Amino acid sequence: MFFYSELLAQHADWWEQYTWALFKALSHMLSIGFGRYAPQSITDVWLTMISMLTGATCYALFVGHSTTLIQSSDASRRLYNDKVSLQVHSASYTPSGLGSE
Repeated sequence: MFFYSELLAQHADWWEQYTWALFKALSHMLSIGFGRYAPQSITDVWLTMISMLTGATCYALFVGHSTTLIQSSDASRRLYNDKVSLQVHSASYTPSGLGSE
């Protein structure tokens, strides 16, 4: 198994160092471990990072759409409760100039 070592990082150009640093940051941020088969070349790293970001985006879209669906499923009841609470609030309001004579 070859994984980018610190010894190789010292002699690599800035683009390769940046690529491996970005890969490591994304791996830690998204909690993805690669076990035995870590990417071995720059091409593998970029394809892996693209797939990580694609997966994270799809997951975020799924959670967002699911939340919206759950909230909108009870929209009529929420609208009814809002209108009733508005009527109760407006019925309890008395202007200060009326009835105090």
